[in-house]
Amino acid sequence: MLRPVAASVWRFVLPFLPLLGLLFVVMLLLGSIVFETAAEGIGVLGGAAVGLVAVAVAAWSLVHKARRAVTGTTVVVSPTGVELRDTQGFQLRMRWPDVTEVGTVHDQLTKPGAARAAGRRSGAMVHVPELRSQGLKGWGERVVPPRAPQWLRQRLAAQPRDPRTGLWLVAISFASAGPEDHTNQLLAHTRHHRPDLFTWHQG
Repeated sequence: MLRPVAASVWRFVLPFLPLLGLLFVVMLLLGSIVFETAAEGIGVLGGAAVGLVAVAVAAWSLVHKARRAVTGTTVVVSPTGVELRDTQGFQLRMRWPDVTEVGTVHDQLTKPGAARAAGRRSGAMVHVPELRSQGLKGWGERVVPPRAPQWLRQRLAAQPRDPRTGLWLVAISFASAGPEDHTNQLLAHTRHHRPDLFTWHQG
């Protein structure tokens, strides 16, 4: 059973820094208005304090959720294939013969357009990119928990299916099973079970 490393928490947190910056600006403006109304001359100072507290609370919540997601994610590798499970109830399964490539895996962190919409309302430019890493891509089974957000369910439902088997197009990143380097055990298992996926590295 393989797990991500603790450092992976920052892989999830760093893309949200623009949103934390936006939160600080919004709370600074709102706090400045309230404090300046209450006592003239302390608006900016009071607004800055409100902004810092809001960012601290949001950052703590974000790190807590990211740590829970990372520590709760497990990857099980067997001679049959690979299975990923997380604390939310998501499950992905791929048999080794159904893995089609080693390539870039994209993870959407927020609802598409949500950050940009918030930025436009506040006059700030905000962009939260997708997480990108290398991993396994192919046809497999997927279990989506009932409490998954609707936008995510719709996005997953739009993914292609193998017309022959009905399996979904799925992906499992190497980062979900450890550090993204030569010590990654999922990468090692992939080289053992599907060496043909790496023939393009050889001259």
